[in-house]
Amino acid sequence: MEPRLAPSATPAGLVAPEWFQDVAGGVGPLDARASSWSVLSDGDPPALGASSSQASDWIVRFRESALDGIASVAQTSSLLVGGGVEFQVLRGLGLVGQVLVRAAGASPDMVYAALAANPHIAGFEQDVVHQFNVMPNDPQTAQLWGLENSGQTGGAADADIDAAAAWGISTGSRNVVVAVIDTGVDWRHPDLAANVWVNPGETANGLDDDGNGLVDDVYGYNFAANTGDPMDDNGHGTHVAGTIAAVGNNGVGVTGINWSGSIMALKFLRADGSGTTSDAIRAIHYATMQRVRFGVNVRVINMSWGGGGFSSALRDAIQAAGDAGILAVAAAGNSARNNDLAPQYPSSYEVSTLVAVAATDSRDQLASFSNYGAASVDLAAPGVSILSTYPNNRYVALSGTSMATPHVAGVAALAWSVAPNATVAEIKTALLGGVDRVSSLAGKVLTGGRLNAYNTLRMLNPAGPASPVIGALEMTPNSLTAGEVATLAARGVRDPDGAVAAVWFYQDANGNGQWDSADRALGSVSTIVGQQASIALDTTGYAPGAYRVFARAQDATGLWSNTASTTFQVLAADDHGNNAATATAVSAGSRVAGEIERGGDRDWFRFTAAAGRQYVFFTELTTLQDSVLTLYGPDGATAMAVSDDAPGRGLASEIRWTAPTSGTYYLEVRAYASSQVGTYSLTVRGGANTAPVLSPIGNQAMGVHQDAISVALIAVDREGDPLTFTAEVVPGDSLAGRAYELDQRLKLNAPSNVLQNRLQLQEKWMRGEANTWYFILPSGELRQWTGSAANSPVVATLSRDYWINPRLLYNARPAPAIIPPEAVILGLQGNVLTINPANGLVGQFQVRVTVCDGALADTKVFTVTVNALSPSASALAACGWHAVPPMVPTRAIDQSFGRYAEVRSSGITESASRGILSDQASTHPEWVGHVAGPVRSALSPLEEAQPRTRAAVHDAGLALFLTERSVRSEGGLGSADGLLDELGSLLESYHGAW
Repeated sequence: MEPRLAPSATPAGLVAPEWFQDVAGGVGPLDARASSWSVLSDGDPPALGASSSQASDWIVRFRESALDGIASVAQTSSLLVGGGVEFQVLRGLGLVGQVLVRAAGASPDMVYAALAANPHIAGFEQDVVHQFNVMPNDPQTAQLWGLENSGQTGGAADADIDAAAAWGISTGSRNVVVAVIDTGVDWRHPDLAANVWVNPGETANGLDDDGNGLVDDVYGYNFAANTGDPMDDNGHGTHVAGTIAAVGNNGVGVTGINWSGSIMALKFLRADGSGTTSDAIRAIHYATMQRVRFGVNVRVINMSWGGGGFSSALRDAIQAAGDAGILAVAAAGNSARNNDLAPQYPSSYEVSTLVAVAATDSRDQLASFSNYGAASVDLAAPGVSILSTYPNNRYVALSGTSMATPHVAGVAALAWSVAPNATVAEIKTALLGGVDRVSSLAGKVLTGGRLNAYNTLRMLNPAGPASPVIGALEMTPNSLTAGEVATLAARGVRDPDGAVAAVWFYQDANGNGQWDSADRALGSVSTIVGQQASIALDTTGYAPGAYRVFARAQDATGLWSNTASTTFQVLAADDHGNNAATATAVSAGSRVAGEIERGGDRDWFRFTAAAGRQYVFFTELTTLQDSVLTLYGPDGATAMAVSDDAPGRGLASEIRWTAPTSGTYYLEVRAYASSQVGTYSLTVRGGANTAPVLSPIGNQAMGVHQDAISVALIAVDREGDPLTFTAEVVPGDSLAGRAYELDQRLKLNAPSNVLQNRLQLQEKWMRGEANTWYFILPSGELRQWTGSAANSPVVATLSRDYWINPRLLYNARPAPAIIPPEAVILGLQGNVLTINPANGLVGQFQVRVTVCDGALADTKVFTVTVNALSPSASALAACGWHAVPPMVPTRAIDQSFGRYAEVRSSGITESASRGILSDQASTHPEWVGHVAGPVRSALSPLEEAQPRTRAAVHDAGLALFLTERSVRSEGGLGSADGLLDELGSLLESYHGAW
């Protein structure tokens, strides 16, 4: 459950007196234990802890559109009706539309759900408790070493803010008001009374004289008790006020940084040191309202407290004050921890008008209790054993960042006394730019320094020529690999009364964290654009480690600016690139070692993939705890697959993938968490090419008359590689005749089961004539058994094929004639193979077809048989008419029928011939079944005007002859003798060969 944050913009003009209305008549806050804030380590907004109470207070901000017709805080209760939770409006917080409400009888979860569902509400959060920062009292001396340190407390001389030198310029002004938002102020204290702000429009008479919505706010206001008296009942606020503006040069007690000043006492912390967010917000809004609506010159808010979590409403209040021209100064905290990692609020709010303060001791060391943060804490100030005013005319020494904060607030007020028209940004720049650089603070606070009042005033040019100013020094990137180039930029470079001549950049050469003459100059630049000057820093040759750099500006009069500094980290050269452009090349079958060397490091690899091939990528962890593997497409940006923890690989990663297209792809290896570093290995497997597969090709047969036959070749390649076909003629089985001769001579046959391996020679047995036994070995040797293997003579040597399948031997068939390869012409057009043997040859040959993808191939062999009979002779034989004279070549018959077809093709149609053949089917079943099919198919090319091959014309001629004879004869085709007589005359007429 998280707060729903309202928009961060909070214009100061929206703070209004009527919105401070107390509806509940002074109802106090719930017990501080009712709710608590916890800071999340990753910097997310705070989570709300569950409450043990069934009542809780909530800060609610209504939408501007919901306030139409709402004239008072009390009327906002109408906007809270419904949702299952009953709310009581307690009071306004000063900002238009912002109120504190109480929910009774409902858990925080229920309240959260009801508020989240309310369309009138722009944002809400639970009201929680803050406490001031104070350490146990450890009194050592009553001397104000923080203002001027001569070593009187055992510290280091000049480890102070140089207050005496600053007083030579100004001792303060009662026209500058500092709002001390704390436990209140003892406004009767003799060392404070003269410097306590008095509201000129208010009298203690029980009335709201000035019309600001609060009664009797003469010295400020008590928001903890909702009364006009901000008297301190704890002591903390009075101590803070004394450091800022205890009356000086009055011969009494101590002096503040401002001898003359005005302290506005705004109490929101109770006697036990705790208070609520809502009361803190009201106090800040009060100070803003007094400046914006009533002309009170409130310039500084001191916030020496913290400990709560993130609050959008509190942040917005501080921002609104800043927009009105008020600087907020906040304590960094007393937990001795890094606020960069664990934010401390309110000091960690990212508001440009806020200054976060750490504490130092009298030796210029960071106080042992002080929080710090190179990015989140701006500077340090004295905060150990600080003597100041205390209630009831007392003085005590306290320690804490609470004590350091009023030093900064006091110097800010002193600065406005000499530069009354300065902006918040200018005062903050002077505070941060005027610090004394201290080695113990290097890397601990943003400026690396401790407050110096004199330098701050000098930067605002109260008298004499002013020194130039550098706001900040930045290195981009601030973490880089050796050899990379970074930009070193000084920002906020200016000269209040002239022009900056040049900005010089240096590198800390002796490691003392401070600029000195021994530091190495990196270069200078005289061109300042937009208050920025920069140089390029090449880190070639830099060893891995941390480095500090400085920038100093000099004006035309020779005055030097403050020294700005920053640090950067040089990392060891990365073992693999961090992006696609610098990726390491890998290939299938490789294994490469890698290391995630630092938080956020990523190792990139590139490889070439082939379309359709399968790949496996996986990591193996050595010292790296957990890996994440990502596969990117050819653009190096589109993620195609991601693996964190692969099944069976623990915390290692694995991706299995088939490449959709050929090209370059990328792999990225990173740690699961940014804090994890260590070594690993990456393996790339797969991508192997597989051979294409050629579909089996059946044995082919053709007549001797045919010019050619065509065979369609079919092959597939899993990877989609382009395929190439080749074909060659190979002789037929030359051993087939030998096998047939052996079978005939030896009368071979197999027993009931082929015997195998009786001699442990992998032999196979068969029986011959007269119960003679033979066996064939894997080499193809055929031997006759004579009692022992050694004495069994070799009968013949065949091939291994006959050992694999002995039936080829004992079931051998007569071998046809073998057509030599040179008598056959093969043609390939794409995947169509054309086979054209020489005319007149009868027999067999084999064709070997190979398909190849450029690397791997597959081969198939099939047999082509050329038959002796032509189509015409075959058809006649099928009908039982075998009396064609043998001296007449079948080729002559074919040619004659071809001539006949050419003459007669227009004389009869296919449909007519089909009808005639159907009629003949009942009387001549012995031939119709054989001839009907060839007749029908033979006529089609003639009718359809298709290309007429020689074979097609021959077939058509026979079909026409048979059909016409059937038409002319009343008895059908008639007898075989009559058919042959007509056939003879036909052949003699057309060919002369009969």
